[in-house]
Amino acid sequence: MRILILAIAALVLAACATPQPPRTHVDWQAERARIPHGDAMLYVVRPWQPSGHRNLFRISIDGVPLMGGGMPVRSYLSCMVASATIRVSAQAVPSVRNIRSGLPFLAQPQLTVATRAGEIAFVRVGADAEGGPTLTEVDAEQGRALAEHARKLAVCGH
Repeated sequence: MRILILAIAALVLAACATPQPPRTHVDWQAERARIPHGDAMLYVVRPWQPSGHRNLFRISIDGVPLMGGGMPVRSYLSCMVASATIRVSAQAVPSVRNIRSGLPFLAQPQLTVATRAGEIAFVRVGADAEGGPTLTEVDAEQGRALAEHARKLAVCGH
């Protein structure tokens, strides 16, 4: 009986554990080399954080959603964009996990990012205390480190 209880407890604890994603290796020189002349690349990265980790966020560039579903924690999107000033926005995707609280749906932050031809820009997607999305532009060093601890969801372009 004691072994059965221990086995059930181990299964319950294993189900609750949050596995670490495998470390992603990105060849940053190759990424820069594949940027078409006159364009830029934007990485949108959502690292792990306890606040809002169950919420999925819909990310858009200049009003166009980047993917059909939402962006979970520990993931990133890489997108070819025009070298210009672009507007990145985020919105919580309604789900049974967050439907009771309307607060995440109220937050719809927008961030203006000035991209430069041949360069890679990074935006960090986070969550505020209520679980709504936040957007922050980060430098290349921090952005690369965040992307290497996440999994690629999609590649998008214009």
